[in-house]
This record gives sequence, C-alpha cells and structure tokens, in this order.
Amino acid sequence: DVVLKTVVEQVTKAINTDGCTLSFLDQEKDAIVTMVDYRRTSGGIADVSGTIYPLKDYPATRSTLENRQPLFESRSDPRTDPAERALMEKLGMDSELLLPLVVRNQVIGLMELYEVDSKGRAFTDDEIRLAQSLSVQTAIFIDNARLYEHSERRLQQTEALRTIDMAIAGSMDLDFVFNVIFGNIISQLDVDATVILLYNPITQILEYRAGRGFHTEALQHTA
Repeated sequence: DVVLKTVVEQVTKAINTDGCTLSFLDQEKDAIVTMVDYRRTSGGIADVSGTIYPLKDYPATRSTLENRQPLFESRSDPRTDPAERALMEKLGMDSELLLPLVVRNQVIGLMELYEVDSKGRAFTDDEIRLAQSLSVQTAIFIDNARLYEHSERRLQQTEALRTIDMAIAGSMDLDFVFNVIFGNIISQLDVDATVILLYNPITQILEYRAGRGFHTEALQHTA
C-alpha cells in the first residue's frame, strides 16, 4: 500500500530512526502480520509483507500489546527475550521500540521503530511521547481505511445482488442468468470457480447444470 509506505517513511524521519514496521493483529491466528517495513539504510533484511509471527513465540511482543505500553529492546541487553533477540538478528536490527496500535479502545496492531546500528542509542522521553502520538495517528488512519474498505465492499456486494435480482426477474434464459450469477460470485467472493447443481426429484440427486472456472469437464458428469 503506497499510503502505508508513506506513513512509515514519515514516522522514520520524524523519530530519526533507521526503519519502521507496521503489523496488524490477527485475533483468529493470535499473531501479528507484517503490513509494511521501511528502512533508510541498506543494512539487514527488510521484513516481508504478509509474514506471520505467532504471539506464543514472542512473549515480549504479546506483553506490549496486552499492556498497551511501549517497550524498548536491545540485542545487547541480557533481559531481551531470546526469541525476540533471534528475530532482531535475522532482520539486522540492533534495537527497537515497540508501540501498540490502539483505536476505539482496541489493539489493532503494532508499530516497531528500529535501529540497524544504534551505537547505544536510547530513546528519550520526548521521542517516546512523539512516537506514541504518531502510533495513535497511524492506528486511526488504518482503522478509517478499513472502515472505508468495508463500506466499499458492502456497496459492491449490494450492487451485485441487485444485478443478479434484475437478471432473474427480467430473463427466462437460464444460461444468461447463470452467467450473471457466476460473474458476480467470482468477482465478489474472489474465487476461481463456481458451479450450480440442480436437484432432480426423481433420482433424488444433485445434477450438474452450469459452471465456470473449472479446468476440466469432469464435474459436468457429476450426479
């Protein structure tokens, strides 16, 4: 997302860090998932969008989200959790400041400000307050974007249902109606294929009537 990349870039510059990562909290998987990672330096490996980190493996991150308080971690600090230190080493981070993303009294994700070579840098109280303020603004932005996306999706689904309803009411051609249904199902549900089976009351089985997206005709002989 171009806008998110701009957000992390501006946050990185405002706090004067080497990089910034934004992740969202997946409640069902009990994990954080990387959305975007920006770094100003060439050191280390940028995190890949979509990478999943189960919270059971990263207790310090879980604690930050549950307590809703910032946490500073350094690879040189013996108190740093071994799993967190190993991940920092993998991604080429020397230290990081974790900040929960909270909006409408709900934790929705995590912001990480990090240094590739901190040289003993410690964030000042003013820097932490600024980072917290930026994390709040970022959380609001992400939440608004999600609400907008949800509204757009609902509108598109309503339009799809209206199109299907008009096709059913205005045509006796089943093939035409099925094509309208298939087109909207595939686009709205983001699936590769769909099929309609009609119930035969004589044989009491479902029989193939029409389909779209299948690579073979084997399903047409299903009964």
